[in-house]
Amino acid sequence: MKKIFDDIYVGSNIISKLNDYTRDFDKILIFSNETIADLYFEKFKSALNEKDKVFYFAIKDGEEYKNIESILPVYDFMLENNFSRKSLVISLGGGVICDMGGYISATYMRGIEFIQVPTSLLAQVDASVGGKVAINHPKCKNMIGSFKNPYRVIIDVELLKTLPKREFKSGMGELLKHSFLTKDKSYLEYIENNVEKIKNLDNEVLENIVEQSIKIKKHYVDIDPFEKGERAFLNLGHTYAHALESFFDYKAFTHGEAVAKGVIFDLELSLLRGKIDTK
Repeated sequence: MKKIFDDIYVGSNIISKLNDYTRDFDKILIFSNETIADLYFEKFKSALNEKDKVFYFAIKDGEEYKNIESILPVYDFMLENNFSRKSLVISLGGGVICDMGGYISATYMRGIEFIQVPTSLLAQVDASVGGKVAINHPKCKNMIGSFKNPYRVIIDVELLKTLPKREFKSGMGELLKHSFLTKDKSYLEYIENNVEKIKNLDNEVLENIVEQSIKIKKHYVDIDPFEKGERAFLNLGHTYAHALESFFDYKAFTHGEAVAKGVIFDLELSLLRGKIDTK
């Protein structure tokens, strides 16, 4: 396991390391969706030592469930099981779950700690890092939310082995977006030189590209934590992407697919306006 920053760790088969960061909490909620629950809840039950204080909650899978109607039953569950300000939420899932788990922790009893355990490539390089947590409003994506940094981010690339190919490609959309936001072209060159290893889910290469992508995002987050200026560069492709996702009720395109299309749109628009050239 490699520490990228004080609160972010990347490695392979490192789920058991969660035990190092959960000792000081009275109760732990593993929050996920039904798809991830079927894949990983049993593994977590085996990996976590203090089993009596660990609770599990799964919602339906999909962007269309990223709303307050899905959140309210989670609050009910936490209240019924006496979760307190000394409790912890662990978000186990992709971007939707990382956003929702962070939102739950930011709002339950005015804020408790949370740990992100992203299971998709998109979440590992984007949603789990940066402190933006939110749910959707019927009229707009991510309209209801807050800024709250996770207590820890545990990124286990081994979890990508169960990710559907379409979702892995979706994550590459965000990852490639980051490559446009740095003047250092060695990152994009590394991706181009390791395409086959990326396709074959080579752990060492996956750890490297996730680490570099996070470092690029963290650079902008540290400069502008509340998105009042330079952090907006991380929204490259997102204006078009959010409109596309919303128009099709979040059912036609994954977020990463929409972002990839949005990046192309932004670059073409910039070219037409003379802001960039073909080189």
